Amino acid sequence: MAKIQNGTESEQRAFEEIRQDFSITEITKCLNYLKHKGLPGGDSCHSPMAYLATAMRDVMAAVQADESFEKTRIENKIRRKDEERRRAEQSICEQQEWESKERAFNRTFTGENRQNEMIQKICKSKNFPGKGSAARALAISAWWSELAENERREAMG
Repeated sequence: MAKIQNGTESEQRAFEEIRQDFSITEITKCLNYLKHKGLPGGDSCHSPMAYLATAMRDVMAAVQADESFEKTRIENKIRRKDEERRRAEQSICEQQEWESKERAFNRTFTGENRQNEMIQKICKSKNFPGKGSAARALAISAWWSELAENERREAMG
């Protein structure tokens, strides 16, 4: 039978009473809870076993609530990290895809003049101003989306 080291006789009796209905693990969790959080209201507990002998179920409920809260907090943290990782991976994939499209456009329309002509033509057909990086992005995206699959493979080299 487990014994309380350096405990008073009344604490030992309270422990033995609690031990009939609860495991050592449950008792330990409740003792740690009282040690770190104290009694309801925040007061410290000078006779934890005696207190647990009368309030073990209430303290166990509080321990379980804390464990549930902590589990949810950890799960949420993991979920946020997974979502951040997924977004970062998606961003990298999108960037790589864009770079592939831009390289294909540059290979197909060699020279700055030819590229600018195609950008102007596409932007005009879309009623979009034909200058700047937004115009270039629109033109490349529109050009790419109009290509058939075999033309895309050829353009990518």
